[in-house]
Amino acid sequence: MKTMKRQAVSIHVPFAAVVCVAALALSGCEQLFTSNLLSSLRRDPSTMTSEQKTAYAQQALSSGDPAVMKQAFDALTSGGTSSLTTQQKVYAVELGVGATNIQSTAARIGAQYSAGQDTTAAINSAAGSIDPALVSQTAALLAALPSGAGATASDYALVAVALGLTAVNQAGGVQNLTGTETDVVQAKSFFDTSQAMLQASGQSTSTVSGIAGLFKA
Repeated sequence: MKTMKRQAVSIHVPFAAVVCVAALALSGCEQLFTSNLLSSLRRDPSTMTSEQKTAYAQQALSSGDPAVMKQAFDALTSGGTSSLTTQQKVYAVELGVGATNIQSTAARIGAQYSAGQDTTAAINSAAGSIDPALVSQTAALLAALPSGAGATASDYALVAVALGLTAVNQAGGVQNLTGTETDVVQAKSFFDTSQAMLQASGQSTSTVSGIAGLFKA
């Protein structure tokens, strides 16, 4: 689903790390990196500086592992989010999106929609495994971000899909949605924001618009 492709996280890598990556085959640096990543993810974020929290979030996002991202999301938000910087809140949203593994779900639903197939079974199946608490927290963080804070069109669309799946789960099936559910109303707002961002950058909004319609958003 081309319009919902996530943007890569920009990470400033120290020179020593670049050398390490270049020597992976000879030095076993990959194992060292993994060990350091897991070690840092076990740290208590309350003991970290602001810069360390940022690096912590970036490492978790770079791992590509939903379980690791969930661990990082929980750790970063466990003491509240008021002390986080705006960028850290953006990372928290992206961690929440990654932890739900919603991107692959949205891509599957989007592909079926684009092919003109019935998406009911796929949506209902995905709704059964959604984590409503995680989705709610992620949506609240995204809604509180100021315009232009750094969240992408994909972030808005993916969180909207997650909200839609939460509503489907509560309704007992996508066929039972009315469009007035609280989660669907918020999903519509996020879908609209995503489409506006895509349109402003000259990208197609058809897939996002179509998926929104599947959730009556």
